[in-house]
Amino acid sequence: LVVLIAVGFLVFGYWYSVVRPRNRTVLQVGDTRISYSAMKRRMSYEFQLNATYQSQQGYRLLPEAAFQSLLNELTEITQAGPTLGISVDDAEFNKKLREKLTVAESADQRTFADALRVALETSGLSESEYRSMARAELFERKITDKFKADVPAVTLEAKLGVISTQTEEEAKQAIQRINAGEDFSEVAKAVSNEPGVQATGGVKDYAPKGSLNASYEDYAFSADIGSLSPPLASGADGATVAYYVVRVIDRSDQPVSDNQKSAIAARQFGDWLESTQEEMQSNGTFKRDWDEKSQNDALAAVLPAAIAKLAGQEKKKQDDQRKAE
Repeated sequence: LVVLIAVGFLVFGYWYSVVRPRNRTVLQVGDTRISYSAMKRRMSYEFQLNATYQSQQGYRLLPEAAFQSLLNELTEITQAGPTLGISVDDAEFNKKLREKLTVAESADQRTFADALRVALETSGLSESEYRSMARAELFERKITDKFKADVPAVTLEAKLGVISTQTEEEAKQAIQRINAGEDFSEVAKAVSNEPGVQATGGVKDYAPKGSLNASYEDYAFSADIGSLSPPLASGADGATVAYYVVRVIDRSDQPVSDNQKSAIAARQFGDWLESTQEEMQSNGTFKRDWDEKSQNDALAAVLPAAIAKLAGQEKKKQDDQRKAE
């Protein structure tokens, strides 16, 4: 009896500490649940895919990045229809999946199955996870295309002079020099750290709302023509990373270029994701159980195997290179 009780405790401990966490839901969107194990597989996939996470500083971003990638994909799949009227039929999806696997539409089923098997082995994802990722990529393309198509051919655009500095004090000094009579472009060439400023003098050609830097876009479309802004802070995660001094040169109706349409569509897509996810969280459609301990545990479990796999891939690449030579 004592032995049986001891064994029972061991079995319960293994179930509670190993089996139960594997199946625990860490992300739920509607009826779709992402388990702890599935999240670890996605973390491994993102690690192999993106060099950002392969450094000592970057790998700590991996758990949250993998979570956000999955949340974005599930948002696209479940919400594009109700909010934007966008759908994906079987023919579209099958074509997209073959494109992702680089399998011609005329290829037979065996060729398709072999390509899918290799993709699953390489990615480390399950077949349903891989298919879901492909479906989300198709939705993302169709959503972006819709936003791009909705951009008017002609719209109000702003032409600006912009000086970018690292500190508020540098921005204030630039303003003082301009107010004292120095030419804006000469001050920009002297102090601005934006690429190409020596050629442009800080002048940015006409651009519509939705394609400008969010730090000064509101100012560009609300301030008087010719006005000079105070230092405008730009930041990420609450930390200021730059200060801008902006002069509004002109505002007028201008034709919208294809590149501008793409920039506007990308901004609208990001805004749609953010607002939709906020709404999903408020109405209970989106649930999260991915705390710091879970992230650290998953990272400790994923990294050794992911690093070893990356090293193996690099060695194979080098071996293949030597053979080719």
